[in-house]
Amino acid sequence: MIQFFNYLDLKEIAISDITSKEIELFKSKLLRDGLKPKSINRKLTSINQFLKFLDAQVKMRKVKEQKQNFLNDVITKEEIEKILKHCNIRDKAIVMTLWKTGMRVSELLQLRVKDIGKDSIDIEGKGGKHRDILITAELNEILKEYLNVRLPTARNELFTGERGALKRGSINKILFKYAKIARVRKEKVHPHNFRHAFCKALADKKVSINIIADLAGHQSLDTTRIYTRNTKKELMRIIEDI
Repeated sequence: MIQFFNYLDLKEIAISDITSKEIELFKSKLLRDGLKPKSINRKLTSINQFLKFLDAQVKMRKVKEQKQNFLNDVITKEEIEKILKHCNIRDKAIVMTLWKTGMRVSELLQLRVKDIGKDSIDIEGKGGKHRDILITAELNEILKEYLNVRLPTARNELFTGERGALKRGSINKILFKYAKIARVRKEKVHPHNFRHAFCKALADKKVSINIIADLAGHQSLDTTRIYTRNTKKELMRIIEDI
């Protein structure tokens, strides 16, 4: 919204004078600046919500997004294993939890010490909906190993550091650090990419999309269907064999 307000100031356009023409011109500017359609559409959605709040009736068209026919930049099992080789016990537990459960980072940060040893954990997921996360015996052993070296603290959150409970930014820094050491591209170690790797691994094992949706907490099967697609690397291997 700040970018849009700056644009209006530059063009000396009052909010009350906004029309569809101004929206189209702003959209054209974003395209010239090299923003991706998905990013532009997010901005247009924010503008639309703002104008609705003002009871302004301004029509706008979103930029058409070209759908990819492949999964892009999903972190591989081999890359995750390279990262794990360099992790300390706590960070290994973080990576393994993201990878072996498909948790979102917001869900990871909800884990408590009392959850260790359970085969399922109740988590508040996206949209405030609760779901059970399944914890394998292997993962529980790794979490127990971490618990033995966890820094003494009165905090109940499972993953902590010297300054207390870890935050989203802390998880990102941890993953980026090991990506650099393991020579894995930084773009591939975003926490959500481990969730993609979890779902893709299940799809590769021919697990039904209904089960994958349940395990990942997807509200729509349309979200899950993308994991039935091949990665760009897999498609390259196919056409190279022609």
